[in-house]
Amino acid sequence: MLVPVLAPGVYACAAFLEDEHGLVRRLSWESEGERDRRRALPAGKHKLVGYRLLARDAAGVAWHVSAGGKTLRTLELAAGEETRLEIDPTIHVQRRLSGRSVSVAVQGEAASGLSIYRDGKRIPLGYRLLGAQGEVLAEGPITYG
Repeated sequence: MLVPVLAPGVYACAAFLEDEHGLVRRLSWESEGERDRRRALPAGKHKLVGYRLLARDAAGVAWHVSAGGKTLRTLELAAGEETRLEIDPTIHVQRRLSGRSVSVAVQGEAASGLSIYRDGKRIPLGYRLLGAQGEVLAEGPITYG
């Protein structure tokens, strides 16, 4: 059995797990107020290959992040035992500057590709490179996810 451990502020989640045969399953804990959060999976090794975390801001607006793209970690599930699934909700932003060229990486757990959504819509990200006097040297959209 797999049981999620939600970070403070996160009210729901989903996880994508790949078994030893390459079968990917989506497990969902997206119903608010759900009492039994256990999900059954066959015993064995399962790779966490993606996730979705949902939260609300102070105004009640729904936000979520979706991440994936590679193996984030491997879980070993034993028959008849509960395994806790904790997902780090941290959003990592790394920038690289080279002259007036800017590259930005937006990543989730284990350097996974991550997209951010507000009220169901992916939010655009941009950058602005300022000079010593505050003048705009370069700006533009950031491609991420």
